Amino acid sequence: MNDQAPTLADKAHSPARPLVAGNPAPEPLVESLPRPPRNGLAPSLARQRLQVFIAMMLADSIILSGTFYVVAIAYLVRTIGQFSIDAAMLSAWLVLPIFLTIGLFNSTYSGTALVDWRNAAWRAIVALGIAALLFNFVAFFAKMNADFSRVAFALSVIGSMALMVALRVALVRLVRRLWGASPTNRLLIAAGGPDFALPGLYRVDAAQHGLRPRLRDPRSLDRLAKYLRNMDEVFVSCPEGERAAWSQVLKASGVHAEVVSPIAREIGALGIRHYPGAGVSTLLIATGALRLRDRALKRAFDIAAACRAGAARAADGACGAGDRAGRRGSGAVPPAAGGPRQPFLPHLQIPFDAARKR
Repeated sequence: MNDQAPTLADKAHSPARPLVAGNPAPEPLVESLPRPPRNGLAPSLARQRLQVFIAMMLADSIILSGTFYVVAIAYLVRTIGQFSIDAAMLSAWLVLPIFLTIGLFNSTYSGTALVDWRNAAWRAIVALGIAALLFNFVAFFAKMNADFSRVAFALSVIGSMALMVALRVALVRLVRRLWGASPTNRLLIAAGGPDFALPGLYRVDAAQHGLRPRLRDPRSLDRLAKYLRNMDEVFVSCPEGERAAWSQVLKASGVHAEVVSPIAREIGALGIRHYPGAGVSTLLIATGALRLRDRALKRAFDIAAACRAGAARAADGACGAGDRAGRRGSGAVPPAAGGPRQPFLPHLQIPFDAARKR
C-alpha cells in the first residue's frame, strides 16, 4: 500500500535531506560529545593561594620583629651600653598590627603579589611607611618618643623594607616555578568570537564540547558547570547576538566572568557607566579636563620648571656680565657688545619679524 506512513526502517535507509541555506546546523548528539571533566579542567588553586598569603603575613611579621631585635642589639648595646628587650621590642609590637591592617586594605596580600614583585614590594613599602608614621604620631601625643631610639627605629624600618622586597622577589620566582606564568585558573570558551591568548589560559571550543547558554536546559547547565569548576576567571568569545545569553548564564555561575567585546577595544573604551533612571548603559571614552587636584599638581610642576629655567637664565646672564667686566679690565675689547644675544630656549623663541607682524 502506497498510502502507509514510512516506518523507522524506511527512515533509516532514506538519504539525508540537504541543509537549506539559512537553516541552523543540527546539534551534535550527546553520544558524540566528549565526556565533561568530573573534577574540572584543573585542580583548584584557591586554598594554595590562601596558604601563600598566610605564609607571607607570617614572614613579614618575623622580618619586622627580627629586624627590630637585631638592630636593637647591634646599635643600642654598642652605642649606649644598655639593652632592654621590652623597650626594644615594644615599638615592633606596636607597628606590626598597624602594618598588617594597612597591608590587608592596600592589597599587599593579593594575587598581584604572586605575579609582579615590583608592585608587591611597593605596596609593602607603602604599608610599612604609613604604619611607621602613624606610630610616631601616636607616640608623640602619648609622650612616648623619649623611650625609643629614633636612629634604631629608622634603621629597623629601612632594614625591614629591604628584607620584604627580597621576600617578594623570591616568592614570585617560586610561584612561577610551581604554578607557571599565572597563579590563577583561566578558561576561554570559544563560541565563535575573536580568539586570544593569556598566560595560563585553558581553551575550550563551545561547539565541540556542547557548551550552550540555555537557562531552561538543566543538562546544558550541568555540563557547563563541570567545565567552570575550579576556574578563577572565565572569558567567553562569542558573536554579538549571543552575548546577552552567555551573560545571563555566567552571572549565576559564581565565577569571575567576562565577555569579549571587540567594539570596546576598537573605540578605546575606558569603562562602563550605568544610568538606571534612563535605562541605558554607555561606554566611557573620554574623562574630560583634569580634576582639581591634578590641575594643582600640574600648575605646581609648571611653576617649579619655570623657576628653575629663570634661575638658570639669571646665572647665565651673571656669568656673561662677569666675563665682559674681566675683559674690560684687562684691556680686551668685548666681541660684539651690542650684538644679538643667544636665546635661552631657541626652539621656543618667536622670530622678530613674525612677532612684529603679530
